[in-house]
Amino acid sequence: MVNTCEIYGRTKTVDIHREPIVSVKKGKPISTPLLPSTKLRYSDAWPLTLASKDGPRLVIGTQSCNALVTSSLRLDIPGIGSVGGSTLSFLLNTVEDSYATKFFLDQESVKAAFDLALNTDAWSVSNQNILSQLRQLRSKFLDPSTYFLCRASGYITRSHTCHPHSVFTLANFIFFNNNMSLWFNNVMKIKPLDENKAKILC
Repeated sequence: MVNTCEIYGRTKTVDIHREPIVSVKKGKPISTPLLPSTKLRYSDAWPLTLASKDGPRLVIGTQSCNALVTSSLRLDIPGIGSVGGSTLSFLLNTVEDSYATKFFLDQESVKAAFDLALNTDAWSVSNQNILSQLRQLRSKFLDPSTYFLCRASGYITRSHTCHPHSVFTLANFIFFNNNMSLWFNNVMKIKPLDENKAKILC
């Protein structure tokens, strides 16, 4: 069960943090979030696990963007949930694994997504917990796309206490005290996001 996703654009001009489009590294083929040119179970969605220096990442690639799963839970086996950019509990390491994966969508969330897509004035996923809608990023803080409000959670994890921490929200973590996290948190409070620059990616 996917609880939280962060959306990343497909191209550099849209999102400086887009997933690099590389299919070969050091002469060896590697997984990419690009949709294969073969027939898929879902014509415009491709789930897979991508390798990263922080661990395996569960990603749902689409034609316009990638959805990085940052909070998930297995319902079929005992265990704890996975929170953060790395997902170890649900791995799609082969093409067969990706083909076998099915999506089941929450009807209320689908309706909310369509309503949001039709709202041309929308600049955030929700008007609550704005800082929690910022993605977990560690670089390129001068680029406006770093501040896109495109992290969303399902109804089970709507509370901010269930959201993965980012540099913008770490200052609120009761057991953590770091000057940089306080700085990021205060910058976002002093200078609110420019509604004309903050846009939904997809």
